Amino acid sequence: MAIDNPTPEEMTNMIQAIFAKTDDLLNKNNLPPPGDLMGFTELLRLVFNDDDAGRAIFNSFDEKLLKTLWEMYKKRPEYEQN
Repeated sequence: MAIDNPTPEEMTNMIQAIFAKTDDLLNKNNLPPPGDLMGFTELLRLVFNDDDAGRAIFNSFDEKLLKTLWEMYKKRPEYEQN
């Protein structure tokens, strides 16, 4: 089921789910958090690369969304700069 106009709460939940997946991938592979937008973008690509639907979701992200997610990611308490 697609969410055409998500509420702020639904958006927050989706973003938290994405970040939980990034944290899980980093932890499972004993990797540090990304240090820049390019590394963050690659991390998201890896997170969404598990199936065709995930790849389609990642491919729908535009540069503005990636930058916005990166800025949000860096502000998280869990984020530790290298």
